[in-house]
Amino acid sequence: MINRTKLSVIAVSAVLAVALTGCGGSASSAPSSVSSASASAPASSTAAPAADTTENGTADLDSTVESLLAVNPISNQFEIAAMNIEYDFGLKAEDVAAYKGVKSNDNGDAGLVLVVEAASGKAQDVVTALESVTWEVGRTGKLTPLAHLSPVDICGVTVKRATLNNYDDICRKRVRIGSEVWVRRSNDVIPEIMGVVWDGEGEAPETDIQPPTVCPACGGELVKLREDGVHLFCLNRTSCRPQAIARMAHFASRQGMDIETFSTRTAGLFYDELGVRSAADLYHLDREKLVALKGFGEKKAEKLFAELEKSKDCELDAFLFAIGIPNIGKKTAYDLMAHFGTLEALMGASEQELVDIEDVGGIVAASITEYFADEENRRFVNRLLEAGVRPQMHAQQDAGTLFEGMTFVLTG
Repeated sequence: MINRTKLSVIAVSAVLAVALTGCGGSASSAPSSVSSASASAPASSTAAPAADTTENGTADLDSTVESLLAVNPISNQFEIAAMNIEYDFGLKAEDVAAYKGVKSNDNGDAGLVLVVEAASGKAQDVVTALESVTWEVGRTGKLTPLAHLSPVDICGVTVKRATLNNYDDICRKRVRIGSEVWVRRSNDVIPEIMGVVWDGEGEAPETDIQPPTVCPACGGELVKLREDGVHLFCLNRTSCRPQAIARMAHFASRQGMDIETFSTRTAGLFYDELGVRSAADLYHLDREKLVALKGFGEKKAEKLFAELEKSKDCELDAFLFAIGIPNIGKKTAYDLMAHFGTLEALMGASEQELVDIEDVGGIVAASITEYFADEENRRFVNRLLEAGVRPQMHAQQDAGTLFEGMTFVLTG
């Protein structure tokens, strides 16, 4: 049985937003170091529950969900609003299962999105030992310190790892190998270390953890990008294995080129066995070698080739997302497509032209101009175009409104 469960509701349209306003939950930040003289963990707080509550102070899940569904059950007439409202409910496990299926499709055009998560309604802090720290290399080459912990139970989940964000975060929190640390898991996939437990006088000793001097994956050079940067980056984009694999998987993702049958595991296999180093290489695969690859065969290889061929006729915003320009998400990619219309126009845009676009700030504009100014990136894009990839602007359709097609009679 789940004693407390957090229900995250992504509300739709102003009608639902009005119905849900005022119901939320949040947790305050823990200090970077905490004295163990205090018997309690770093404080957290939760906002008052909804007005419609039972005697014990928990909201009635069934009536809430039913009232929302009654507005318009899973239709295509709502635009999902950018709201994420958290509720605390007393639920049973079967209640969670009952509402998990109510979701939007991949295009985000379903009317109502309800996600019930079997997680703690409040942030919970626990103490455990920090055993070691490794540095993980991501798609953009950014190195992120990952803390390995003595296993500890948080809300029914055994936690063995937690994020430390960057080296400045490590120094600020003064965590040391072997030290006891506060760990918080609040709706996140990877929990976070909030601070070190310290019962001595003054501040806790400075960290003994040192940042890497070379990439732990490939031995390449590490730099901090931008003058005020705090993250370390590996610049070896082609032969740094975790980077290359993550870039290919991102390229083929559903929001990108949507290449079915291609996964992170497939990217790793192609990197190791076929010498594939970038997404552009996928359009030049050797059929015989692919068929002979373990786990493949004629049928699976044929399906992948068909998916690759289909992906060549793509929408421009999907292409912009797929090539992995830093700080460019799906929405920004769509806005860029709507403004410039063609890839060529975007590639030739100045930073000022980009900043003039609504919701495009200086950081995003700089990311775009720097990306296309880089020779390696331009070669990558040109190889895709030469392979037959044809990014085009798709027709923009009026999404309609909640009241479209309805007739109103006003009297008086």
